[in-house]
Amino acid sequence: MQSNEDQNIWQELINLVNEFIQTQQEKKVDAGLQIFNGLFSFIMDHLIKYKDDLARTFGATLQHQSLDIKLASLQAVSNLLSTAERKDTKAFTELIPFMTKVIIDSFNEQDEVVLEDALVEFNELAEIEPAFFKPYFNDIYQALKPVTAYTDFANANIRQQPLEFIVTLVERKPSLAQKNTELLKDILE
Repeated sequence: MQSNEDQNIWQELINLVNEFIQTQQEKKVDAGLQIFNGLFSFIMDHLIKYKDDLARTFGATLQHQSLDIKLASLQAVSNLLSTAERKDTKAFTELIPFMTKVIIDSFNEQDEVVLEDALVEFNELAEIEPAFFKPYFNDIYQALKPVTAYTDFANANIRQQPLEFIVTLVERKPSLAQKNTELLKDILE
């Protein structure tokens, strides 16, 4: 149990991080997201009390104009979801379309570094929290299909990562595809 003084210090840091993120200055927003990313393993019990605020913050930063900020936000969300208890992750499911859009945007902008990093985050989350993606599974699957179909990546492994994500989800949460034989056929092709 943290003392009131410790909690006040943490709260001051959280307030400062929020100020950084709200400035819209790319370096400050990125720094704020990196600090949040580091804080989850130390003060998750305190931060999770503000999950609605965190969801709004991440919703805004996942829609930032900068692809690098979107990726930093995706990484922070991924870290939060990996650290939080399952019951606390439901508040963040509304972010899935924005998280998926990081992949789509990086693919459309042909930024393979961001694309690969975003796919790694999705794959790690699929291993840890496959049920998180259930409400948007079909949408994500459709969004990832162009990535698996694209053959001109400098790093050929990128094509395999969306398929790895889908297969991991189906293995860990078979109910996602059990009744959808068309989806299963499509995955196998």
